[in-house]
Order: sequence, then structure tokens, then C-alpha cells
Amino acid sequence: MAHLIKAVKGSFFGTPYWSGKMKLAAISNVIKPPADSMWDEIFEGHSAQRDLTKSRVMNDMVPYLLKPDYHPFFSALTLILVPVDGEHLVEGTDYKFKAGDEDGDVGELVIEDQVLLFPADGQHRQAALAEAFRQRKSLATEEVPVILLPFDSVKRVRQLFSDLNLNAKIVSKTLGLSYESRNPVVVVANRVMKESALFDGGNRVNLKSNSLAAKSPAVISMNTLVEVTQTLLAAVLETTVKGLKTHPDMLAIENADPDDAEVMTVAQKVVEAWEVIVDAFPRWQDVIDGEISAGALRDGVKNAEGELLDDGYVAAFGIGWQALGLIAAAVIRIEGDDWSEQLERAIGSVDWQKGPQWNGTAMIGGRVNNTGPGIRNTAGYVLDKAGYGDTDDDEAQALIDSARTAIAATAEVAAAE
Repeated sequence: MAHLIKAVKGSFFGTPYWSGKMKLAAISNVIKPPADSMWDEIFEGHSAQRDLTKSRVMNDMVPYLLKPDYHPFFSALTLILVPVDGEHLVEGTDYKFKAGDEDGDVGELVIEDQVLLFPADGQHRQAALAEAFRQRKSLATEEVPVILLPFDSVKRVRQLFSDLNLNAKIVSKTLGLSYESRNPVVVVANRVMKESALFDGGNRVNLKSNSLAAKSPAVISMNTLVEVTQTLLAAVLETTVKGLKTHPDMLAIENADPDDAEVMTVAQKVVEAWEVIVDAFPRWQDVIDGEISAGALRDGVKNAEGELLDDGYVAAFGIGWQALGLIAAAVIRIEGDDWSEQLERAIGSVDWQKGPQWNGTAMIGGRVNNTGPGIRNTAGYVLDKAGYGDTDDDEAQALIDSARTAIAATAEVAAAE
């Protein structure tokens, strides 16, 4: 049975296309995923898509589609009309476009049974839509935007995949989070931004990119602010980062405004932890007072001749902020209600200025080691120095053990040289 799609006919730099919509039920039943064996003979064993990441589909995309009151939206799927014999698509035989207006551009695209639909762009979206439909049949009539292109050759399909992906500019995680309003962790982070004098309502937070330029007035990126806030939330709510997704307190503030009272109820301890972290590093007050720039705290203070007078501080980098989040979370878990003073003591137990004391943790070869292992080892180093070297908290002990191993390995390499 032929498939009928209401569509608009167009041409982009010589490539014909049709823009239309399909019911979710059709998206689930008509499109053949790239992994389908049907494509093996047509594409002669050549892959025309990347492999499907099933965990991304099941853990992120399907819950997004099925979340109540989320009003999800996906960009259009790009589908290739491919004849089963792998030959060129023939108008009149494989498809017909029935114009319904005077200009001949708006009408109905009729796709015959011998034509398959290949997702040149959007296989993860298609898989998520199909799974959402499988779980909730009431979604059958939801309309999905599609762009349809005629098949020319396997080479052309592969090139279209390259064009659609290589020329697309993925936004930074920071920029995406800056526009996010549903995620309760981001809601709390926005409340932290409003409450902290250092963050100045977002004026000292980089809301566009993950990195901080030397002359940037920002002290932290939105990405890092959210990461640390998430770590602190898990600690104060006595759950895991993964557990935050289903925690009742977090579910209660989905879609809430950061200024809402219920947000502050959840955020109060997190705001307090951020205040201790900021206050434990006096140089931040100098930034607030305008006596030194955030960039100078990261890269060092130079005199008029360009000579370095101050090496800068690990605490002012993303690795420092994220390590401080792990440190604070560990102290909150270990100390219970007495965490505030103990956190201040722990932060003050080390010299945060860049130097050899950070070799193997926050620094490698004189450079700041802004990596996942570097963050964890930095946190472990500080916790060890603060006297938590033999704790019953498994997460904290793992950080400390990792830091000790990294420091020992770095010392061994240095001795060998």
C-alpha cells in the first residue's frame, strides 16, 4: 500500500526535496533503521550511518518524549527514498507528487511500496520515537516533521550524512544549559547564581562557552556551575547523582522559577555550601571588590614589565571548582550537621596557589590538569591533607586512594628522570 505524505516540494542548490510530516505510527513502522539487514544488499556492505547508541535512546531520549508536561520537540528527520533494487528513484514509477495549489509546490507525495525510507539524519530520534510509540500507543497520531530526498547512489547517501553532520555546529553544553528551564538541577544552579555575590546574578558566569578566556570577567562557566551544584545536591539530599532524576524534592521543582520559594527550600543547603567554598578562598572577595580580575587569579598577576608576580590559583580553574564540589559533598556526607566548619577547615588545609604540591593531581608538568582523573585526584589530595585519609565513606576513600596512587606514580617518574 502506497504511503501518502502531505508535503511541500522544493530544491536546494539543485537537490530536490520534499518537506512534510508523518504520523508517529508511520515513523515507527515504515522507516527501516540503518542496522536493518534490508540495507546490506542495497548498500553492498557499505555503512551509510554511524552505529546506534541504544543507551542514549533508552536512557535520555525516550524519557524526554514520555515525560508528562514536557512538550518535547525533535527537529525534522531527513529520510532518503530508496528503491528496493538500489537503482535511481524514478518519478511516476517509484513516487508521484500530486500538486494541490496553483504554483505546484504544495500537495501530496505518494511513495510506492517498492520504496524504502532510510534515515540519513535522525536515526536516534527515529529509534526513540519508535520506542516511545511501542510504550504508549496513544502517541500514534502525533505528527513528526520530515525532509525527504530522492535516492541517487550509495555514495550520495554517505555524502549527505557527512554534509548533515560535519557542517552542523553543536552548541556548547554551557550554552544549552543557559537556555534550560525544566531540569531541576539547572533551576537550583540558577538560584545559586542569584544568591552568590561572586556570581553576581550571572554577570560573572560564562553562559556561552565551557572555557574561560584570560580577559573574561567570568569566574566559572555555566557547565561547571551546574556540575558542582549537581554534586552538592546529591550529597545534601542523601542520594546519588543518578538518583536525583527521581528524587521527590527534585521532581517537585521541575519547570519551577528559580525565584520560587520551593526552589530555595531545596537549594538552601547547596547555597550554604557554595558560600563556604567561596568564603574559604579570600581572593574571591578581591574579585568582588574589583581589586583583581578573575583571569589574574587563574593565570597569575604580572607587573608592567610582564614579569609574573603571582602564579595564580588552582581553585580558580574548572578543575578547582569541580574538585571543591567533590570535597564539599564528601565532608557533608561524613560530618552530617557539623559539615560547615569542617568544610572550611578542609579547604584551608592546602595551598591552592599553583605549584609543585599539585604534581600528579591538579597539575602535570607545570600545566593545569583539567581532566576527569585530575578533578578526582585533586579532591582526594585535599581530603587526605584534611585528615580524611581513613574514612568509612567509600566515595571519599576512593578519591583519596586514587590521589595517593597518582602522586606516587608522578614522583616515581620524576625520580627516574
